[in-house]
Amino acid sequence: MLNSIISTSFTKLYSLVIQFIILILTAHALGPEGRGVIAALTAWLGVLAVAAHLSLGQVAQPMLVQRKPSEWIPPIAGSVLTLTAVASLIVWGGVIIYAMLFGVPFAANIPLPLACMALALLPCLVAEHHINALAPAAGLLKPFNHIQIAARTLSLTLVVIGLAMGGGVGTTLGAMLAGQALIAIGGFALLIKQGHTPARPHKPTSKRLLKGSMQLHITILGSFIVNQMDMLLISTHLSLTETGQYNLATQLIAALTVFANAAGMVLYGKLAELGPDKAWPIQRKIIGLFMALTMVGIAASAIITPFFIPLVFGAEFAPASPIFIGLSLGLISQTLAILMAPQWISRGLFWQTSVITLCSAVLSVTLNSWLIPLHGMMGAVYAVLGTQALGLFSNVLFAIWVNHRVTKTLQ
Repeated sequence: MLNSIISTSFTKLYSLVIQFIILILTAHALGPEGRGVIAALTAWLGVLAVAAHLSLGQVAQPMLVQRKPSEWIPPIAGSVLTLTAVASLIVWGGVIIYAMLFGVPFAANIPLPLACMALALLPCLVAEHHINALAPAAGLLKPFNHIQIAARTLSLTLVVIGLAMGGGVGTTLGAMLAGQALIAIGGFALLIKQGHTPARPHKPTSKRLLKGSMQLHITILGSFIVNQMDMLLISTHLSLTETGQYNLATQLIAALTVFANAAGMVLYGKLAELGPDKAWPIQRKIIGLFMALTMVGIAASAIITPFFIPLVFGAEFAPASPIFIGLSLGLISQTLAILMAPQWISRGLFWQTSVITLCSAVLSVTLNSWLIPLHGMMGAVYAVLGTQALGLFSNVLFAIWVNHRVTKTLQ
């Protein structure tokens, strides 16, 4: 298991380095305003992607526990692919109707061609979400990691070539599209090959997935609101320059969760293999290790950031430093949430997570709507930390409950 975490962490770290290089290149070539356009587009695209993916990969997790991949891949992969196509078409249709009614793309003040390029990413983002959930249980982490490395390399190559030829925001979006397409197509090709028989939509499986989606998807939507509402409201209330600066801080925060996300992916596979109770002792040790590393990372980042951001990204991005330091305090809650998620999902606790996440989403919307107009970017930081405090409390209680249950069972 440790080897899988290391391998997946390397892939995440490589992707992070590539994104970091692209971030530096585009920050210098496009400036805060250009980065603001990309941030606004990706934030709104994220909303559509979350709406379209229906949490099908997570819903499938309880259906995979202690089953052979050759048994579940054909019906589940076929059903997920079909539902992904249908959901993407529905979302595209909704965006077209919105544009016809209001005369603007889904992200206001963004040129229509750029909005269309962003929308083309939608099914690829949805597909990657599902593959991330299914690949560990199918024993495909290693080859899928290779595909991700190839895709990120392709994106970087295209960005470098495009910017060298005088390209702008469109160049970056085109590079993102090429990389995401490779991940989506290559990932599902691996999955289907592993199933040995053709992947076809299976009506009972599709019904079961949609039924679970109705219970769980509100959790994912709520989680997205918790994580992205600050970015959405900043892009609405503040300038594109401030949007770009805040986005830089959030990108760097996301970078610090790379190893926790890798461990979370591996844990999904381990829980599918052993079941949530038997896997808990291993998971508990991993949680303890990562929480300790997170605290060290927070302290180190607070010291380095004020010098690092202006030096690497330019003086125009200096206002992102206090934003990053403030947001870093929420990494404890984020890390615990990432590592506890496999327990919630594998136990099929869909409605329970939905209630908690819905409460967090309401709190996030309320705090962001109140604090951003008053305090600008720092208002978003206060709102994020307030919302994450609720998530931390919920996951600590759940971890105590799981530990008590497993200890009692093993006695």
